Amino acid sequence: MDSCSLSAVLDTLTPALPSLVGTLIGGAVTLLAACMTARHQNKLEDKRLDASREDEWRRFERDNLVGLQEAVQCGMRATGKCCLQMDKLATEGKEWADWIVDPADSEMQRQSLEDILLLSCRIDDVELVKALSLFRQKAHNVTSDSRTRTQLFDSMRELSDAYDAAMEVISEKLKDCVRGR
Repeated sequence: MDSCSLSAVLDTLTPALPSLVGTLIGGAVTLLAACMTARHQNKLEDKRLDASREDEWRRFERDNLVGLQEAVQCGMRATGKCCLQMDKLATEGKEWADWIVDPADSEMQRQSLEDILLLSCRIDDVELVKALSLFRQKAHNVTSDSRTRTQLFDSMRELSDAYDAAMEVISEKLKDCVRGR
């Protein structure tokens, strides 16, 4: 190819060059806008997923706290029933070895204390775990370690204090959960 034919080709392309450059610039701007839009959409989707995960976590935590609250209440009722039966037997003059309570009430206490243990494992809060552990220990002490009426009532008083402490911690955690902390 000689310089004349090259010059002729360039002369034919020169009028179309601004149009070609404009098309290339327009395509680049369109691609850039599409990339920016996709990135923005991805950020919005990430924020939505993060908010959804936080909501799911709060719901999970709230459900566990409500379950703990119910289990602690059930454990207190069951232990109270056992205590009343044991007091009645003690009042009748029966020896500690003969203080046999209704198996259904005993099972209800056992089940609620087990529920408390299982549900407390799902929540990562030292204060709550300590309060629930103390409640479980005191409930166990009422039915297992009380040998006299005095010990029975002392154990029940300690259980009542542990119940109040556990319910207070659960209530605070529920409030925090509802507030979104």
